[in-house]
Amino acid sequence: MLLKRILTFCAFSMCYFLISIAQADLLDPYHNINAPPGALAVVSYLNYEDLPKAVSKGGDETTINLRASALLIRPIYFFPEKLADKFSWGANAIFSFAHVSIDSEKNSSGLGDIMAGPFIYLYENEKDNVYLSFWEFVQMPTGQYDKDRETSLGNDAWWFVHMLGLGWYPSKLGLDANFTYWQKGESNETNYDYPDAFETEAVLHYGITEKFRVGVQGAAWWDLQNAKEDGIDAPDTKGINFKTGFNLGYNLQENLILNLRHDLP
Repeated sequence: MLLKRILTFCAFSMCYFLISIAQADLLDPYHNINAPPGALAVVSYLNYEDLPKAVSKGGDETTINLRASALLIRPIYFFPEKLADKFSWGANAIFSFAHVSIDSEKNSSGLGDIMAGPFIYLYENEKDNVYLSFWEFVQMPTGQYDKDRETSLGNDAWWFVHMLGLGWYPSKLGLDANFTYWQKGESNETNYDYPDAFETEAVLHYGITEKFRVGVQGAAWWDLQNAKEDGIDAPDTKGINFKTGFNLGYNLQENLILNLRHDLP
């Protein structure tokens, strides 16, 4: 039972990784700057994650060999007219295509849960280069899901994501930070109630040249309670995760930026 719970939690964590990396979980330099009205940006991510072992709160270590790769495509559109002639706003969506495997034997490939929603810039100071924005997402249960597979690509639940983004870019130095509340629903098929969570991430970056930028980053997320199965608490499902890493960015063209990010184990 403990092994199944660990696998279930790790599989959930990987699905969480797959649908969140286009938001706070992959925060790049200038992530929170605004764009001119009518602008369309397309952000794409290629990601790979390897989780060979899992450790429960009691210290029990289990080999699971969980691996996931994903391609995410995120169009972001700024509406032609500012709201009240003052606030930049728009809409965006996140489409994920992923492959997940456990021990190289259990595999799933396909479309993950789709996320979409509006955003608005609450504060824009182009003189001091300070930007504060709010992003609202609805995650729809569109991803492949099978209650008998640990490698499902969807969560079979509606989630709501509330995110506050901060961007500050004085001279060559810059700071991007996100603060995110994950409001998670319950699976209709399994009655598995995912725990709400809070996530925060920041990247501090510096322009070495006009085209080359380096950064250091840190992130953390906390589940706010245990998950529930049929209304009963599932022990050891309240997760906490911390990570650090570095970010390298290069402007290939004026409107094309390539970023490489690596999180340290």
